[in-house]
Amino acid sequence: MKTNNKKVYNLIQSRFVDLDKKFVGLNRSKGFTIVEMLVAMSLFTVIISITTGIFIRSLRTQRYANALLAANSNASLAMEQMARDIRTGSKFCQDTGSVTDCGNIINGAYEKLSFSSATRGTITYGRDASSGALTQTIYGKEAPITASNVTVKKLSFYVQGNILNDSQAARITIVLQISAPGTPFADSAINLQTTVSSRNITNE
Repeated sequence: MKTNNKKVYNLIQSRFVDLDKKFVGLNRSKGFTIVEMLVAMSLFTVIISITTGIFIRSLRTQRYANALLAANSNASLAMEQMARDIRTGSKFCQDTGSVTDCGNIINGAYEKLSFSSATRGTITYGRDASSGALTQTIYGKEAPITASNVTVKKLSFYVQGNILNDSQAARITIVLQISAPGTPFADSAINLQTTVSSRNITNE
């Protein structure tokens, strides 16, 4: 009888041992070692760092592109404002005492443009060297017409047909060179140009 009990005990114990081994093997097959965890975390960190860097650079590039586009739009609006005044103006860059001098002539171009407006008296457009802004002077008061996000690097006015009683409409070519401050494009330049004809033929 004792022998049978011992056999039954050994059989039950061996069954529990087998089950225990199976559970241990099952747990080991689904687990990770510390080395595997460290490798996985390192790869995850590297991938996240690269992705974040690309995303940040993309945002920065987009911000610079928007700044450049805004500067270009603002300068274009300023040129359109000048064009509207020029179309109805007369007496462009004449030394008659009634208008302001247009400044020095550099390579055939004036550095400022002064003329008589149809409704607002004498108007002078120029560039403020200290702020880099495009300015408008009316009734002796100078004010910028470009925003702070625009730097005017160069401004030239080519004037034709501005001789008194020549029976020709004055034609003014505006050459504007701008940049966007505070961006990597600050040292580069955008060139804008337009030609406007006055509606006053005699230019008197």
